[in-house]
Amino acid sequence: MNSFKQTQLSFAQSIRTGKAVENLVIENRRLAVYQELFFNNVEGFVSSAFPVLRSLYAAEDWQSLIRTFFIEHPCHSPHFVDISKEFIQFLSEEYQLKPSDPCFMRELAHYEWVELDLSIQTNEEQLTTLPPQIEIIRSSRFELSPITRIVSYPYPVHHISQTFQPQAPSDRVYLLVYRNERFAINFIEINPVVAFTLDLITKRVANDVESLISQLQPALAHIESDVLQTSLLDSLVELAQLDLLLELE
Repeated sequence: MNSFKQTQLSFAQSIRTGKAVENLVIENRRLAVYQELFFNNVEGFVSSAFPVLRSLYAAEDWQSLIRTFFIEHPCHSPHFVDISKEFIQFLSEEYQLKPSDPCFMRELAHYEWVELDLSIQTNEEQLTTLPPQIEIIRSSRFELSPITRIVSYPYPVHHISQTFQPQAPSDRVYLLVYRNERFAINFIEINPVVAFTLDLITKRVANDVESLISQLQPALAHIESDVLQTSLLDSLVELAQLDLLLELE
């Protein structure tokens, strides 16, 4: 390996670890400026992307977590906006939880990332929303708005704060997270049936009322068909009221 390449690798290693590296001919005072600049940038982006998770840590523990991410995770994107996604990958695939980490760490981080991802989504296509009218919905094909996400966790992540931190998994929580016309991120807690219904719509398995009923009926045989259809239409109308139900051509 040539000396220039070795110098680059040594410099990168020193930036990641925050420590001096042998054979790197750079004054420590100058090197420290770069080390602090790079680390603070990454720490700042992660902290702003995961504010609730950050609030649950002592400063020293949080710095240690970000340093571990900075040293061990090979980021594949050069864009700052992708740091949060890389952090999620690090937590889910590489990181081993420590005693200082909340048991719901991965789930909470993912939920916060979903909120961030929705906030920066762009969509230049002209979207046609369905009006919240039962007869129109009943006779239409539809899909969910691209600024929605259906997520599920074994913790009530949407309630977690410094004053509420569950100590063990509980009943699975289903959430519809969406961005409204004012670019604010909101959520609706939904039941498993609605979550399953929205999943069918999202995956293009069933995109009209009749198809949804035929998919739902076998799994909900204990519910009368008329009752099931009424409940389904009520849910679809609610989505339309939020401008989340789009006409599918």
